[in-house]
Amino acid sequence: MLTLRDVSFAYQGGPKILDGFSMDLQENQIVSLLGPSGCGKSTVLRIVADLLVPDAGTVDWREEQNLAFVFQDHALMPWSSVDDNVALPGRLKGMIDQAAVASAIEAVGLDGLAARFPAALSGGQRMRASVARALAAKPSLLLMDEPFAALDEILRFQMNELLLDLRAERGFGVLFVTHSLYEAAYLSDLVLVMGEGRVEGSIAPKLDRALTAEQQRTSPEFLSAVQEIGAVMARETL
Repeated sequence: MLTLRDVSFAYQGGPKILDGFSMDLQENQIVSLLGPSGCGKSTVLRIVADLLVPDAGTVDWREEQNLAFVFQDHALMPWSSVDDNVALPGRLKGMIDQAAVASAIEAVGLDGLAARFPAALSGGQRMRASVARALAAKPSLLLMDEPFAALDEILRFQMNELLLDLRAERGFGVLFVTHSLYEAAYLSDLVLVMGEGRVEGSIAPKLDRALTAEQQRTSPEFLSAVQEIGAVMARETL
């Protein structure tokens, strides 16, 4: 679905942010990028979204795919209702699919709040609206840049569950940036630990999604993934 090979990038006059970065993301996979600030995680997302052009390397993915971006800041328009915010991708393309908008709002549990403005929503509801806006674009790949970092632990768990449910229902891939080892281990099919602009280790948690969230978070597979990820991160800080 998405392949990056030997990608390098530096901002003008600065050091390399990415230096030989490579990765693969298969259909319907959630791949997390984990690592310290400045290691290039968000830069990878911007290159995939074609917001930055790499200095070297290749980015390959099918042209018929749709991308959608979810940021750490919900980035909702404060003067517009939830319904209008979610309709924004269609409006920018000159063709609003109201059925897709309504479906996205319902999918994130905001169907009774479509007429509300962002100021009247809780932090968790605003993030749900941001996710709904991305869903309305009918993406095959979601790019998510620390989307739940500002939420408290309970809301973060809830949004993790929502993302997994939406992925199962709608069948899209996710490239997910996070600083949380535990979030990466729980959400991901594959965790890529970055250091100095390249992948230094990859871990596949292999959790049993048929189990409850609590069972998954206490399973041997989860604990093993946390330990493996932690070991790679510790190695990079030595």
